[in-house]
Amino acid sequence: TIIAAPENGDLVGPGSTLVWGIAQDGWGVDGVELNVDGAAWQEAAIGDEARVLLDQAGRQPDVPEDAVLWALTVSVPVQPGVIAIQARATDWAGNVESPPQKVRVIGAASRLWLPLTPISRQ
Repeated sequence: TIIAAPENGDLVGPGSTLVWGIAQDGWGVDGVELNVDGAAWQEAAIGDEARVLLDQAGRQPDVPEDAVLWALTVSVPVQPGVIAIQARATDWAGNVESPPQKVRVIGAASRLWLPLTPISRQ
């Protein structure tokens, strides 16, 4: 399983964030689960359902023919600091990926939007 986004070190604001990636397995991928900071595992959308989520977010990744696309919108804690996001796949034979893949992102306590004003140099 590969977590394509967010990447290690990315800044994520509080609320929700789309996590997505691809999974490959010789037995075929039955499902993908994610957890945020050790919370309960959540089932990700795979295949066409994942593609719909990514299309809505304006992303259209290329996926290798033997891979499965997955995506899930997860809740991000409203606190600053490092947040661990883990993903693990299960194949059709019931094997669960271990250890799960992990990225560490930086949680922001709030989303800041600053207006940009051009500076005139005269």
